[in-house]
Amino acid sequence: MVGGGYFAVFFYRRRTGHLLNLGAGLRMGWITGVMMFAIVAVLFTAFVIVFNVSGGIEVLQSQFRNASDPKVQEALQTLRSGSGVAIFLMQLFLFITCLSMIGGALGAKLVGRASRHRMAGISFDDSDSREDDCHRQCLAPPNGSR
Repeated sequence: MVGGGYFAVFFYRRRTGHLLNLGAGLRMGWITGVMMFAIVAVLFTAFVIVFNVSGGIEVLQSQFRNASDPKVQEALQTLRSGSGVAIFLMQLFLFITCLSMIGGALGAKLVGRASRHRMAGISFDDSDSREDDCHRQCLAPPNGSR
């Protein structure tokens, strides 16, 4: 999950050439975490629904009926109740998005460390000089006019 935020920043930097500050890295990590959570939530919810409909909870309860740990029975009851699943999904949302934000912040700090990079055979010191060069070329008058 940390890797998701980190690589989101890494690939953004690689594709656009723009450096991200810490806030932008956190934001990109958060967006990545929200997308990851959406995928996990859909898969987990589908699993719980299929598991409850097919009678999987009863099978698990019969296997763990003699379990000495009361947390096992509590976990099985959580899977049966809708509110328990909703609370679990909220905790999962916080966990996934926070780890992705950490990855995005690390990516923002570590990805732009290289002082020089090559693009199209031309070396630039940083992304700002490349942008300035692009603006000069775009705003330059045509060759024949002055």
